[in-house]
Amino acid sequence: MQRINGKVADFIAAGVVVGGLPLLAFMVLFFNLMAERNAGHPGGGDAIGLAIMSLLAYGLALLCLILGASYFLSKRNRDNLLPKPWHWMMLTWSVVEVMVPVLYILFF
Repeated sequence: MQRINGKVADFIAAGVVVGGLPLLAFMVLFFNLMAERNAGHPGGGDAIGLAIMSLLAYGLALLCLILGASYFLSKRNRDNLLPKPWHWMMLTWSVVEVMVPVLYILFF
């Protein structure tokens, strides 16, 4: 089977990762706040704002993942084309990024 070539596929794969960047920023902020709280220095901040930011960031990352996966799946089914290895790497990164908050909620 041939690989997907072209700027559109590269743009979609990059968009999947860029869409997940706000979620990555939120996770870094959340883990920093948790580390400060565990060290006895409660960080100030608006809990409602943090919750809204987390939901928006997660929704954006999930939307980008769904759009990217559906694009590559449609290419696979319609044109019998496989993604390049770095496209797979981008999709895998996004899946892991979306799963980290779910796993954190389930196990911590």
